[in-house]
Amino acid sequence: MHAPASSHDPTAARQAWALALGLALLYFGAQVLTRLAASPALELDEAEQALWTQSWAWGHGPQPPLYTWLQQLVFLLTGPSLLGLSLLKNLLLATTYLALWRAGLKLMPAPLAATTALMPLLMLQIGWESQRDLTHSVLVTTVAALTVLASLRLLEAPQRLGRWALLGLLVGAGLLSKYSYAGFALAWFAALAWLPAGRAALRQWGAWAGLLLAAGLAGALLAPHGLWLLDHGEAARAHAAGKLAGAAAPDALARLLGMGRGLLGALLAAVAGLMPLGLVLLLVLGPRGLRSAWQAPVAEATARSQRALARALGGLYLLTMALFFAALVILGGATQFKERWLMPFLLPLPLLFFASLPALQGHPRRRWLHRLAALAAVIWLAGIGLRTWVAGERNRPDELNEPLAALVQGLHAAGAVPAGPFTVISSDRVLAGGLRLALPQARVEVRRPDEPPAALPAGPLLWVGRGADVKAASAALPQGLPPRQHWTLPVHPRGPGRVSYAAAWRDAGAGPGP
Repeated sequence: MHAPASSHDPTAARQAWALALGLALLYFGAQVLTRLAASPALELDEAEQALWTQSWAWGHGPQPPLYTWLQQLVFLLTGPSLLGLSLLKNLLLATTYLALWRAGLKLMPAPLAATTALMPLLMLQIGWESQRDLTHSVLVTTVAALTVLASLRLLEAPQRLGRWALLGLLVGAGLLSKYSYAGFALAWFAALAWLPAGRAALRQWGAWAGLLLAAGLAGALLAPHGLWLLDHGEAARAHAAGKLAGAAAPDALARLLGMGRGLLGALLAAVAGLMPLGLVLLLVLGPRGLRSAWQAPVAEATARSQRALARALGGLYLLTMALFFAALVILGGATQFKERWLMPFLLPLPLLFFASLPALQGHPRRRWLHRLAALAAVIWLAGIGLRTWVAGERNRPDELNEPLAALVQGLHAAGAVPAGPFTVISSDRVLAGGLRLALPQARVEVRRPDEPPAALPAGPLLWVGRGADVKAASAALPQGLPPRQHWTLPVHPRGPGRVSYAAAWRDAGAGPGP
């Protein structure tokens, strides 16, 4: 068994790359424009990024900081804006698809690699949820795709230190994207090292020097955040424990039942993540077509080598992934899993599936996979554009139905927004994030309604509360900052729903309340 290899006509390769870039620009550019048109309000993950990017830090909340750092860089170009938020996410998603396509070229014929690159559109967590409201999960999936590509390139030339350096930087970036990358990397690299091709690569001259270089670069990239975690890591640990674990089991039998639920939960999350894609493959290609493609002979030596590598790697990766989740349940006490947590784990599976069946290149219905992926892309695009309108009409508003533009217009009309720098306070993170983008001259903070008056900053100050929090927050306002204005506004863009707001403000020159 040999490392992956591929040969392309240079002109054809350039044309394919230009076509892939053009399609990615067309689709993800349309997603950016659709998101901008949908609503000026923010989803929760978007709002958190709007708030965290106000200052540089080695860590933000319970997740690693790389997404926020990248968002700060984008904001240098776009300013704090919805455009900047949407642009970064869609750049990352485009990179994921392109990296998967480039990885496919290492393992299968070019037409089949193109099919592979479209398959994430048929995975709900990547095709839809990543557009709807995810940030760290999007980034870790992108880095996972780049890791797969970089490791396959490394198998081709394990003596090249530059490829080891790139892999080390990707590992560091993955761990700075989301801590779950550690599980993906462990499963993926264990599967690679288990392969004869992987073991042969590690025996190459310079491979161990490259491994040390990769480890050193990953460690250097992680060191500042690691030092930050020494003082702030409890929040991240508590967040992870709360997400993965249920209530503590009182006895041995309950613990065994909890392990069973955890193993079943991991399996069901994986099945749910792959189910739409799996159903499409079965319906389009059929069990007989898949069986024939599995058994079909391959005449060309390189293609046989690629197929053998993909089948071995696919089997080993499924095994190491299963072992990781079993250890997480049995040793770590995990009892619950969500589909989005498995995004980086599941992403390589379509790649390995199609690489294991190169005969699918000639399947008469393979083009239907392209058509269905294109249909899914249109559905996701329409969903992003229409869901705010549909939610408003059904009187089931979500975050994007926040009438943020009308609220900000009311604040300006009431004289609550000074011309210079000032501080905005809200107890609602989503509202606070939206106000940060709508009032770029303000420093926006999220505070509990019962924060003591002494904790309020000096200078011009605006407090905004909404919904059920308005009455309680108004009662908790410090002396000297009484409620000045109330609004009841229709939801965005239209519908029977209404949202209540209250605002209070302190003019320039005033100090903190007593």
